[in-house]
Amino acid sequence: MRHEADEFAKAFRPPPELEGLFRELNRRDWMSLGQAQRFVDRRIAQYNATPQPDLGGLSPNQAHLLLSDRWDGTGPLRIAEDLALSDFAQAKALAVVNGQRVLAWLAEHGPIALTPAGYLPRRVVAELIERLEWAPGFIAGVREYCRVINELDVHPLHVNRVVLGLARLLQRRKGRLGVTRSGRELGDPARTGELAARMFRTHFHVFDLRYGTRGFGGEEFQALLPLTLWRLSRLDTEWRSSEDLALAVTPPDVGRRYGTEVPVALGAIMAGRIFHTLCDYGLLETDLDAWSLDSERFRRTGLFGRFLSWRWP
Repeated sequence: MRHEADEFAKAFRPPPELEGLFRELNRRDWMSLGQAQRFVDRRIAQYNATPQPDLGGLSPNQAHLLLSDRWDGTGPLRIAEDLALSDFAQAKALAVVNGQRVLAWLAEHGPIALTPAGYLPRRVVAELIERLEWAPGFIAGVREYCRVINELDVHPLHVNRVVLGLARLLQRRKGRLGVTRSGRELGDPARTGELAARMFRTHFHVFDLRYGTRGFGGEEFQALLPLTLWRLSRLDTEWRSSEDLALAVTPPDVGRRYGTEVPVALGAIMAGRIFHTLCDYGLLETDLDAWSLDSERFRRTGLFGRFLSWRWP
């Protein structure tokens, strides 16, 4: 994940506790510079170990560990790799279900020749449309507006293919797309848990969540995602509007920028950048009956707590 420290610094202003420290430092008479330094060191260490509401109840030390975590099992965030395909299918984790099917189809039919522009040919897109799972009404909408259907017209398929490539499960060579050795192994339904973990790490740690979307802002949300996931884990499972959920999981200083400095609603940009992607992995669900910018709602699923956990030193 890029620029974690820079984005973290932008997200938070100096807290009142540290401003008070500076005032106290200026008021007192110190016998030596060393005495003043020891005082500052003690106070800062105390502050860094104290849970902060704006950090979702984490201390600054814990937040630093979380934001610098490489998601490889050595930091606080742990991603389960032993869940079954049925767990993701039941949670409607279409990114995982479709990822497994894309790997299986390409293992059987590939390598396939890509178009001169590097996309899946239309015949392959047509085949995969029939084999993959889609949100209700999605493919019908694509067919209504597209006389011919190309890969980019089916954005979830395109993103899925890109993520599988970034995860080194697909490989492009001499204009043809095939499955790597790891892709063949993780394409086995018995290893869906490992596939899901690898796709999730790649999607949120390597893939740029702004890809293929329009609008202002959003640069900081990927860097702050580990904190967002932690705050999501602390919420109840009630339905929330995109705006309410965004305010609940976003640092206050970041949230205040949207609608003022950045002319986009916080909920809209978080839904586009983060929430829908978490739905694709079965960690959130959306109220499809209320699908609109004004009334769409989200809530955490049961899969969230089984797929993600935290271990603090």
